[in-house]
Amino acid sequence: MSYYTIETWTIRDVAKAFNFRDTSTSFTDRKVVIPIFQRGLRWEPKKRSQFIDSLDRGYPFGSLLFAKQEGINKYSVVDGLQRGSTACDYVFNPLAKNNINSVDEEVLDAIRIALFPDNESKSINKKIEEQILSYFYEKKRFDCVDLSDLADIIYDSFPNTEDYRICRTKIKNAISPFYAKRKEKYDNICASSVPIVVYSGPQELLNEIFNRINKNGTPLNDFEIYSATWSHKPILVNNTEVIEKVIKKYWALSDLGYEIDGFDATLMRTKKELTAFEFLFGLGKYWYDKFDCLKVESKNKDDDVNEISFEIVDACINQTKSISNLDKVLQRLNINKLQRRIEESITYVSNAIAVVSSFKGNKRKFNVLHSKYQIISLISFTFREMYDINNLETKKDDWNRKSQIIAKKLLSHYVADIISGEWHDGGAAKVYSFTKERKYLEDISLDRWGSLLDNHYFAQLQNKQNERFTNPVNADCVILNCIYVTLFTASDQLSSQKFDIEHLATKERMKNILNNFNDLKLPICCIANLCYLPEDINRGKKEKTIYEATNLSLPISVIEEKYSFTVEDDLKWITYPYTSEDQTLFVSNYEKFIASRYSKIKARFLEMFK
Repeated sequence: MSYYTIETWTIRDVAKAFNFRDTSTSFTDRKVVIPIFQRGLRWEPKKRSQFIDSLDRGYPFGSLLFAKQEGINKYSVVDGLQRGSTACDYVFNPLAKNNINSVDEEVLDAIRIALFPDNESKSINKKIEEQILSYFYEKKRFDCVDLSDLADIIYDSFPNTEDYRICRTKIKNAISPFYAKRKEKYDNICASSVPIVVYSGPQELLNEIFNRINKNGTPLNDFEIYSATWSHKPILVNNTEVIEKVIKKYWALSDLGYEIDGFDATLMRTKKELTAFEFLFGLGKYWYDKFDCLKVESKNKDDDVNEISFEIVDACINQTKSISNLDKVLQRLNINKLQRRIEESITYVSNAIAVVSSFKGNKRKFNVLHSKYQIISLISFTFREMYDINNLETKKDDWNRKSQIIAKKLLSHYVADIISGEWHDGGAAKVYSFTKERKYLEDISLDRWGSLLDNHYFAQLQNKQNERFTNPVNADCVILNCIYVTLFTASDQLSSQKFDIEHLATKERMKNILNNFNDLKLPICCIANLCYLPEDINRGKKEKTIYEATNLSLPISVIEEKYSFTVEDDLKWITYPYTSEDQTLFVSNYEKFIASRYSKIKARFLEMFK
């Protein structure tokens, strides 16, 4: 039995059906709504422009799949949201910046000559173009454009001595062909035919159809597919901020003129019911705002899925057995209590690693040093140690006794794993392994700390540069934070003072010396050449070393003791007048300097973990 028919619509038909704010649409016209399981708008401006260009060229672009709703002239979009929404945007805003961003040079020349017949300079063309584009952007649609008004605006914007009527006519005549050409393109695109596959079968099959289409077409990520394939059975959610994040997701589409089928913000607030997907979606947004340590993804749009909430919850209660079935596990639990318990674990981990992860640098925002799966692993391990999944009422009996020990071990492994690059690869399976094997309870010996630091340092010695110097990596930041946390006072941490990571043998000084030698490269950016310096001192001295700079805001003895761990003789070699004959001497001097300073760095680092 066939559940579909094929209809032919125009692009204008599609756009009018998508845009529920189109006042020209009558009650009997077709309407397309977005089902609540659909993803948001994912196409970037470049891809949207390419789609419009394909329409203009008459290229085929495939059919759209709509599901007919029983008894009314309404359809749900199953496949084609990106194409349909792009068509809608173009039809109702064809003069937007992404559709028209320049004016033909001959048009600008003709207008310039009309205004200033004797002026051959084309510098004024840019200002004329800005006037034309600004007018188009304001009007948005061709039927709102009046070329006579535009000609008046241009004439009034450029004081001149030409006859108003004659000049105005010349300006209008210059713009008319340009305008007509784009209007013709617009009309042709609007009249383009689109094959529409109309599904009229059982509604319960729509999620499966959506899943299969998007598994084989332009890919959704797994978490977007869960929106369609997971159970839509409602769950009572107490956290109103989570609910508001879900509402903002749907409003992000509604504000663009699209109707979300079955969405009612007032009802959602009143009943406080969400699907499992909606709960985790809102939770991800809520946690992103609440916990700095979870800012490992830059997905800040209202309809972006922050995957980390799905993965944290799965790692805590499902141990990544099959995240595709997580909705069924959630249905059996008190999700409000679960949320609070996981948040306790996140807070505990955040506090445990804060001495290193939140150490004050020159960042105005939280500087995330860890990877997504490393922080998930720490949180899920903590949750499992803190609670029995079958009893979320109270913590495990031995938690209070061992909590301080676990906090110290988490910090140690946090630092060690960043230095070693443990989490550069490995995902959910690795998280499960670390939790199951309770790896975070293992001790790290002083010898292993030394080996970790040595391996990092000696690897950096192979990374040589003479220009385009690399920035400090996360491992460098962690090592420095461990060293300076014992030196910085509470006053340092709480003050408005910022601190820079600086090269003691400064990059500019080293670059200038390296220019004396033929393609010589050295490990300028290794940990042994790095230190923290107060921002005002570092930026005030510019390319000079701390010993060459004058008017420092701190005595040099304080800088040596608290920041550089050097004496003046350590950096005297950088002041020598090297020539092309001195390469061996220069290399030897630098290598001695970093070897000596590395021994100081290493000793101070190991002090933290004795």
